[in-house]
Amino acid sequence: MRTSHSDKKLLVISGGDPSGIGPEIILKAFADLELKKNITPLVIGDLGIFIKTASQLKIKISSKISFLDVRTIPLKNFRF
Repeated sequence: MRTSHSDKKLLVISGGDPSGIGPEIILKAFADLELKKNITPLVIGDLGIFIKTASQLKIKISSKISFLDVRTIPLKNFRF
């Protein structure tokens, strides 16, 4: 059974520590096509780190993964 885009659940994932294993695990997990069949993944993190990690692992970043690149969020939007 095929699912339409509207039937998919949004899965929001934190990229984790940029110097940790989070980016590697996320990229490897979403290299599996079955995993993306019923969800729409949104990864929040530094897109540059994911691009670098994917290059090192020789993994293509799936176009089915959306990214919210934290580098594009102005610091004035954060309260410290």
